[in-house]
Amino acid sequence: MTWDEYEAKAEEKYGGESWIKATNALYDRMEVGDLCWTRDHDGSYYLGAVTGPWRYEDSPEHRSADIVNVRDCQWVKVGAPDAVPGKVIGSLDVGGTLQGVNGETIQEYSSMLYQRLSGGDGDEDAVDTDDIFSLLHPEDCEDLVGLYLQENGYRLIPSTSKTGTSTYEYVLKHRDTGEKAFAQVKRGTVSLDAEDYEMLEGQVFLFTTGGSQKGEAANVEFLDPDAIRAFMRENRQILPDRIVEWTRILNGEEWHGFSTSQ
Repeated sequence: MTWDEYEAKAEEKYGGESWIKATNALYDRMEVGDLCWTRDHDGSYYLGAVTGPWRYEDSPEHRSADIVNVRDCQWVKVGAPDAVPGKVIGSLDVGGTLQGVNGETIQEYSSMLYQRLSGGDGDEDAVDTDDIFSLLHPEDCEDLVGLYLQENGYRLIPSTSKTGTSTYEYVLKHRDTGEKAFAQVKRGTVSLDAEDYEMLEGQVFLFTTGGSQKGEAANVEFLDPDAIRAFMRENRQILPDRIVEWTRILNGEEWHGFSTSQ
C-alpha cells in the first residue's frame, strides 16, 4: 500500500487529525540516518539508525503486534539505564509510541555512542556543551545535591528518601548545629516556588536544572546550577561511577564504558 492509499483509507476510517499526527511522525518527520532509542520488556535499551523509508506491513504477525507502520532500523544494544541519558529514559516512561527527544547534548551523545557500539571509531570531540544535567537521570541529580549538601556540613538521613512525599526528596541534619534541612530536586524545565516550601520546619534547599526560581521565603535557598557543576569538577572522586562517566564524555576524555551496560 502506498502512503496516499493508506492516508485515504485512514481518513475514511478514523477521520480527524489525531491519527495523522502520530503516523506522519513516522512517515514524514523521521529521516534516514535519524537515531532512535527504545527498550525491551527486560529493561535493556537499544539505539538504532533509520535505514529505510516508511512502508505498510499487513501480515498477521504485524497486526498481532499492532505495528503496521514500519521503518527499517539498524539497532545496537546499549544495555542498562546507566548508559542512557536521563531525558531519554523520562521520555520512554511517559511518552507516546514515537516522539522527538529535543536537546543538542542528547543528539551529540547519541551519535557518539552509536558510532562506538556499531563499530565506528567513535573518537569525536567532546560533546560541545556544559549541560550535563540533560544527560543525567532525575535520581542522579538527587544524588548530586545530596553529596553537595553533605560536603557543606549536612548529613543525609537515608530512611527519609523512601518516604514517597512529593514535597521533598530527603531530610538532612547539620553535623555541627543539628539544624534540620529538606531538599527538593527537579530535572528539566520544572519551576520551583519558594513559597510552596516555607511551611517546612527547617532549612529548605531547592534545585532545578532548567526551570525558573520563584518567590522568596526566609528558610528557603535556591541552589545555583553553576555551583553544582563546580562541585562535580572538584569532587569527581566521590561521585557515583555513572556520573563520572558522563563527565568524561562531556570533557572528551577516554571513555571507559558503563560497567553494567554490556
